[in-house]
Amino acid sequence: MKTLTLLALLLATLSSAGFAAEPAGRQACQADVRQHCAGERPGGGRVLGCLRQHEGELSAPCRAALPTLERCAQEVKRVCGGSGRREARQCLRDRADQLSPECRGQP
Repeated sequence: MKTLTLLALLLATLSSAGFAAEPAGRQACQADVRQHCAGERPGGGRVLGCLRQHEGELSAPCRAALPTLERCAQEVKRVCGGSGRREARQCLRDRADQLSPECRGQP
């Protein structure tokens, strides 16, 4: 459950931090989230859980992005621990070099 929470946090925060994996995942899943999970409040793993519940109905790009988003959530958990949303944003900015290239922005 904590992994899903972190992944939702990842989905919610990385776009402002400039990370590569999230924008790709966000773009790939944006329409799917609107279509299948519009009523889900971000955080607590709710959006990712919703996407997983609807996995068979998702677009191919979104289904393909889910494993990367999950790997990145695991990295965020390893690097930033159980930080709250605000703290996680700062942690991601401060420790981006500790994330794999697929989970951080590349120039």
